[in-house]
Amino acid sequence: MTQSFKATIVLLVLIIQSFYWAPSAKPIDKIQEIRIAETAREMAASGNWLVPYYNGELRLQKPPLPYWLTAASYKIFGTVNEFSARFAAATFAGLTVFLLFCWARRTLGINSAVSAALCLMSSYIALRYFRSGEADAIFLFFITAACIMIHDLLFLRTTLKRVLLLHLCMGLGFLTKGPVAIAIPVVTLLWFVIRNRQFDVLKKCLHPAGLLILLVTAFGWYGLIFYKMPEQANLFVSGQIDSTFITGNHPNPVYWYATHIFEFFAPWSVFIIPAAIWLYKTRPHPPMVNYAVVWFVATFIMLSFNVNKQVQYGLLLAPPLMILLGHYLASSESKYALVNRIILLTLITLTAGALLIIYFKWEGAAGFASWPALWLAIGCLLPFALAKLLRYNEPARLRELLLASIMASGWIYGQFHLYHAPGGKTELKQFASAVVHYSPLFIFAESNPRLSFYTNRLVPVLKNEQAMLPLFSQYDRLYLITEGKHFQHDGRVHATEIIGNDKFSLWSLTPNIQDKE
Repeated sequence: MTQSFKATIVLLVLIIQSFYWAPSAKPIDKIQEIRIAETAREMAASGNWLVPYYNGELRLQKPPLPYWLTAASYKIFGTVNEFSARFAAATFAGLTVFLLFCWARRTLGINSAVSAALCLMSSYIALRYFRSGEADAIFLFFITAACIMIHDLLFLRTTLKRVLLLHLCMGLGFLTKGPVAIAIPVVTLLWFVIRNRQFDVLKKCLHPAGLLILLVTAFGWYGLIFYKMPEQANLFVSGQIDSTFITGNHPNPVYWYATHIFEFFAPWSVFIIPAAIWLYKTRPHPPMVNYAVVWFVATFIMLSFNVNKQVQYGLLLAPPLMILLGHYLASSESKYALVNRIILLTLITLTAGALLIIYFKWEGAAGFASWPALWLAIGCLLPFALAKLLRYNEPARLRELLLASIMASGWIYGQFHLYHAPGGKTELKQFASAVVHYSPLFIFAESNPRLSFYTNRLVPVLKNEQAMLPLFSQYDRLYLITEGKHFQHDGRVHATEIIGNDKFSLWSLTPNIQDKE
């Protein structure tokens, strides 16, 4: 059994632990995640896979591939829950880790590949978004695959197969989250083409078959939508272009990513400065390292000058950065290797110590005899114990593996307690299970599609009392959900609270007899 095969098995176990373990530890609450989960649920329920609807309303602001993948997951597992809603994103996250691992193993060696994979899957930003049902993990896979194809076209052999795969990945990336999937690979390619005068590579990348694949994959769905509903498509697409590239709905200063990069990639971000110094002083480096630098810088510049800036966009910096960190951790020697060892041991001590303090604070007198202690210990030690059992004898990689598994287990354990403790975010899920049998059911709010997801049915929104009155011509009684314990009305309906908690209430509404007459 080779070291490469042993490392692959250990990474697979850690991927399962990091991305698939306890998928319901965090309820689906974040608006970006619920948009995909609920749109996909309505798509699967209606059988209309062409036109997305979100809480009953047309949704064309984003490309449809994440909806299709999530809806397919619902169909495969036969149920709508957190696991099936997050399965597609978790799977593409795991594929990204393995893709980066295989690429680095081929070009930099097994040690650099293991380090890069461990850094990627256990950084803060990865644990946050690889375990979420949002589109970012899917988006990252296609961009990573496209950039790997460009590297191989530039430094290995320019084949038609690689050209076609490049265009397919860019097209699918565009169909996931928009034009950045084309911009990052193209800018990276042009940088090398212009710098090294590799115009023959650029000419081969403009192969008609590749361009046709890109055109059909990226824009075929949009063409159908514009053909079927031109007015709505123009309205939504122009609005999305404005909010993304012109006015912005999440504007931040140009230096925003520079000030947050150490937060995004914690705990591994402590190695960024020594790695940068080492990379600068020990040139030349393998072509893949130089390529990763260009890939990182090109992505960083584009993100910095984009109007919208959000945490999840920083995930696009992860693959090239983790290649650089992996190469540094595996290849640095002398005083750098000593510094790395000290930092790793310090990080392991701090993270394990913090986790123990949090554990005893939450579990109280139960101590090590409780089930959460066993669950947490297995999560922290299983990949490390497996590596030792397989005799994977790379001390530095074992330290990195231990830190990665502690990070993953601690993240899951923390989320479970934070969201399931009193005052957490499980009230909506519990409330939905209590009201699911009431019909006709409405919600009195601007929009709360989380309820539609957890009741597994469409819960229409009533924005004011006036909107209720015509419904009494069809129903003698309505059931209305409100946020909070109060429902203010002007007396044209009789309201009786049936179920309630601190955040939500279910009301039985009947019309005022005089108004009904």
